[in-house]
Amino acid sequence: LDQAAEFFQRHGVADWRALDAERAAAWIRHLSEEGFSRASVARKLAALRMLGRHLVRERWRDEDFAALLQGPKRAPRVPGTLSESEVERLMAAAGKGDPRGLRDRALLELFYSSGLRVSELASLLLQQVDLEHGFIRVFGKGAKERVVPLGGKAREALANYLIAARPHFVRARTGSQFFLNKHGGALSRVALWMIVKEHARRAGITRNVKPHLLRH
Repeated sequence: LDQAAEFFQRHGVADWRALDAERAAAWIRHLSEEGFSRASVARKLAALRMLGRHLVRERWRDEDFAALLQGPKRAPRVPGTLSESEVERLMAAAGKGDPRGLRDRALLELFYSSGLRVSELASLLLQQVDLEHGFIRVFGKGAKERVVPLGGKAREALANYLIAARPHFVRARTGSQFFLNKHGGALSRVALWMIVKEHARRAGITRNVKPHLLRH
């Protein structure tokens, strides 16, 4: 607001009560021309809008001069991704032939192939996966169902896991959860997160690898 007041005073407005929307919009344009980021301009505009409401509420003005002000649209954030070589290294890091390695490889291949959310991967059931026809049925946000196709490498890794690895994790109370932990229960979201980070570290990927990187 101090910055705004200084600008308005230079343009002949010494009292907030005399401010109009045209001059306020000129200040917003001035900020953009001065090189402020969109986020910074949006924050400054928010302060000006709060002032406009305050002046009306305290009966200093009859109308809110800032009600119709439009700030710059924020640029959409581009999601981070892994490069093709990083993905190959990640998959190779989980490529051991023991049951845990087969499980982790299947998990990562499915994650990368399907773009599932972590919660969808953790809650996946056997009956949702159709390897013969190459798709899975997923129940996402709002219990909405969608059919997701599987790539060839994911189908192969999932088949290897079901045949040679999942039986090693099955316990007396194991249900139809697809990916199992060592106790025969479903892998939690935290466990999935740790699996991704562990194999990223083993693959020599130095940046912070989160499950959403595979989804993106």
